[in-house]
Amino acid sequence: MTTALPTPHVCIVCIAGVGALLLIGRYLPIMEVMVRRQAGTLLPLELDILAAGIDLQASLGDFHGFRLAKRLSESTPGRGLTAHGTLYKALARMTTAGLLEAAWEAPEIGEVEGRPRRRLYRVTALG
Repeated sequence: MTTALPTPHVCIVCIAGVGALLLIGRYLPIMEVMVRRQAGTLLPLELDILAAGIDLQASLGDFHGFRLAKRLSESTPGRGLTAHGTLYKALARMTTAGLLEAAWEAPEIGEVEGRPRRRLYRVTALG
Protein backbone atom coordinates (compact mmCIF):
# COMPACT_ATOMS: atom_id res chain seq x y z
CA MET A 1 0.00 0.00 0.00
CA THR A 2 1.34 3.44 -0.91
CA THR A 3 0.23 6.70 0.69
CA ALA A 4 1.33 10.11 -0.57
CA LEU A 5 0.99 13.36 1.36
CA PRO A 6 1.75 16.12 -1.15
CA THR A 7 2.71 19.68 -0.24
CA PRO A 8 4.07 22.30 -2.62
CA HIS A 9 7.65 20.93 -2.48
CA VAL A 10 7.66 17.87 -0.24
CA CYS A 11 6.01 14.50 -0.69
CA ILE A 12 6.29 11.58 1.76
CA VAL A 13 5.57 8.17 0.30
CA CYS A 14 5.06 5.27 2.72
CA ILE A 15 5.69 1.82 1.30
CA ALA A 16 4.63 -1.12 3.47
CA GLY A 17 7.59 -3.13 4.73
CA VAL A 18 10.17 -0.73 3.29
CA GLY A 19 9.80 2.53 5.17
CA ALA A 20 9.15 6.08 4.13
CA LEU A 21 10.62 7.77 1.10
CA LEU A 22 10.92 11.54 1.25
CA LEU A 23 10.74 13.26 -2.13
CA ILE A 24 11.80 16.88 -2.18
CA GLY A 25 10.81 18.54 -5.42
CA ARG A 26 10.74 15.01 -6.98
CA TYR A 27 14.51 15.12 -7.55
CA LEU A 28 16.06 14.16 -4.22
CA PRO A 29 14.83 10.84 -2.78
CA ILE A 30 16.01 10.20 0.78
CA MET A 31 15.36 6.83 2.40
CA GLU A 32 14.29 6.92 6.02
CA VAL A 33 15.47 3.33 6.48
CA MET A 34 18.98 2.80 5.14
CA VAL A 35 19.85 -0.56 3.63
CA ARG A 36 22.91 -2.09 5.29
CA ARG A 37 25.52 -4.02 3.37
CA GLN A 38 26.62 -7.44 4.50
CA ALA A 39 29.58 -7.62 6.86
CA GLY A 40 32.85 -8.27 5.08
CA THR A 41 31.76 -6.89 1.71
CA LEU A 42 33.42 -3.92 0.06
CA LEU A 43 31.84 -1.19 -1.99
CA PRO A 44 33.14 -0.65 -5.54
CA LEU A 45 34.85 2.57 -4.38
CA GLU A 46 36.65 0.66 -1.63
CA LEU A 47 37.88 -1.93 -4.13
CA ASP A 48 39.11 0.90 -6.37
CA ILE A 49 40.86 2.51 -3.38
CA LEU A 50 42.67 -0.74 -2.58
CA ALA A 51 43.78 -1.25 -6.20
CA ALA A 52 44.98 2.35 -6.59
CA GLY A 53 46.57 2.27 -3.12
CA ILE A 54 48.56 -0.87 -3.91
CA ASP A 55 49.74 0.73 -7.15
CA LEU A 56 50.75 3.98 -5.43
CA GLN A 57 52.39 2.13 -2.57
CA ALA A 58 54.52 0.10 -4.99
CA SER A 59 55.85 3.24 -6.66
CA LEU A 60 55.81 5.87 -3.88
CA GLY A 61 55.45 4.15 -0.53
CA ASP A 62 52.82 5.79 1.67
CA PHE A 63 50.17 7.82 -0.16
CA HIS A 64 47.84 10.65 0.84
CA GLY A 65 44.17 11.22 0.03
CA PHE A 66 44.50 13.78 -2.76
CA ARG A 67 47.12 11.71 -4.60
CA LEU A 68 44.76 8.72 -4.28
CA ALA A 69 41.84 10.79 -5.63
CA LYS A 70 43.94 11.84 -8.63
CA ARG A 71 44.94 8.20 -9.31
CA LEU A 72 41.31 7.08 -9.10
CA SER A 73 40.35 9.84 -11.55
CA GLU A 74 43.14 8.87 -13.97
CA SER A 75 42.32 5.16 -13.84
CA THR A 76 38.75 5.57 -15.14
CA PRO A 77 38.18 7.67 -18.27
CA GLY A 78 35.48 10.28 -17.76
CA ARG A 79 35.58 9.97 -13.97
CA GLY A 80 36.18 13.19 -12.08
CA LEU A 81 37.80 13.49 -8.69
CA THR A 82 35.99 11.54 -5.99
CA ALA A 83 34.20 13.94 -3.64
CA HIS A 84 36.15 14.87 -0.52
CA GLY A 85 33.52 13.58 1.90
CA THR A 86 33.04 10.32 0.01
CA LEU A 87 36.75 9.51 -0.24
CA TYR A 88 37.76 10.39 3.31
CA LYS A 89 34.79 8.59 4.87
CA ALA A 90 35.73 5.48 2.88
CA LEU A 91 39.38 5.83 3.99
CA ALA A 92 38.26 6.12 7.63
CA ARG A 93 36.02 3.02 7.33
CA MET A 94 38.82 1.06 5.71
CA THR A 95 41.31 2.14 8.39
CA THR A 96 38.88 1.07 11.13
CA ALA A 97 38.41 -2.28 9.36
CA GLY A 98 42.18 -2.83 9.25
CA LEU A 99 42.45 -2.66 5.45
CA LEU A 100 44.59 0.49 5.65
CA GLU A 101 47.03 1.94 8.15
CA ALA A 102 47.04 5.72 8.61
CA ALA A 103 49.54 8.08 10.21
CA TRP A 104 50.15 11.82 10.12
CA GLU A 105 53.34 12.94 8.39
CA ALA A 106 55.88 14.95 10.39
CA PRO A 107 54.69 18.56 10.81
CA GLU A 108 58.07 19.88 9.64
CA ILE A 109 57.54 18.47 6.14
CA GLY A 110 54.33 20.44 5.65
CA GLU A 111 55.89 23.59 7.12
CA VAL A 112 58.88 23.42 4.75
CA GLU A 113 56.53 22.97 1.77
CA GLY A 114 54.13 25.66 3.03
CA ARG A 115 51.07 23.41 3.38
CA PRO A 116 49.18 21.53 6.09
CA ARG A 117 50.56 18.13 7.00
CA ARG A 118 49.05 15.12 5.28
CA ARG A 119 47.53 11.93 6.60
CA LEU A 120 49.44 9.11 4.93
CA TYR A 121 47.94 5.72 4.17
CA ARG A 122 49.36 2.26 3.52
CA VAL A 123 47.48 -0.87 2.40
CA THR A 124 47.84 -3.61 5.05
CA ALA A 125 48.23 -7.33 4.47
CA LEU A 126 44.50 -7.67 5.21
CA GLY A 127 43.74 -5.13 2.47
